[in-house]
Amino acid sequence: MIAQRILAAGLFGLGGSAVAIGAGNFLLGPSSVANFCASILGLEGNAGGALAVPDADNEMRFYAVLWIAFGVTAVRAARALPGALGAARLLLALFFAGGAGRALSTATAGAPHQLFVVLMWIELLASPALLLLSMTLKPADTR
Repeated sequence: MIAQRILAAGLFGLGGSAVAIGAGNFLLGPSSVANFCASILGLEGNAGGALAVPDADNEMRFYAVLWIAFGVTAVRAARALPGALGAARLLLALFFAGGAGRALSTATAGAPHQLFVVLMWIELLASPALLLLSMTLKPADTR
């Protein structure tokens, strides 16, 4: 039961953050959201600088809708545990893949602002930890 509560809390945190960040990116723009998040974490510099250019802003606002959908789906999966273990595991795998994409970008394009490095490590470490935790649970009997 404790594993299910931890997994649900992780999914609620991930989902709520995704909805808030996605809505912020859509409404306020990714530059504002990145700078706000960096300031909360006490990180120096202009985290949203490269996101302020029209092409990046445009693309990020497009993807913001998908990030919101991801967040809503994560919250719904958290509420439906243990019956939604398959969905939860898929969401965690997608979150990890996003972190892997950040790592690939860092390796090929160079190091981003510290905010994005922090986010990458959260994605690469938290998702496998929660995924492993989910493996201790069994899906609810649907008969």
